[in-house]
Amino acid sequence: TDVKIPHLQLYGLDEGSSDRMWNSYLESLKVVSESEVEMEVRIPVIKEMDLESFKLEAKEVLNMLKGSRCKFYARVNPILGEPYTLPRNILWASQYCNPSQHDLEVVRETLASIGFNTII
Repeated sequence: TDVKIPHLQLYGLDEGSSDRMWNSYLESLKVVSESEVEMEVRIPVIKEMDLESFKLEAKEVLNMLKGSRCKFYARVNPILGEPYTLPRNILWASQYCNPSQHDLEVVRETLASIGFNTII
């Protein structure tokens, strides 16, 4: 599953729509967490990430998964280049795509600090 956090930066919608999508995602995650499945929790990483919001939302995801029936691990995925689909926002892509190695390490460290055990 792709955890687009912080959702306000990654969904590309207004705040109200982004919040509804985030809550819908959490509900879906709750359903999946009730199953005995192995889940790859993919974390897209951008430049200039709002780390405070990222940490809060990552904790929401972790709290839902910890103690659940599913096994999970996190995979940190940098957002590289422009999207292939149209419409695309080239300005957004130039500002946020292609995070540095430092950006990736900060995300890994943040995930570890809140309790994600396995991070790839």
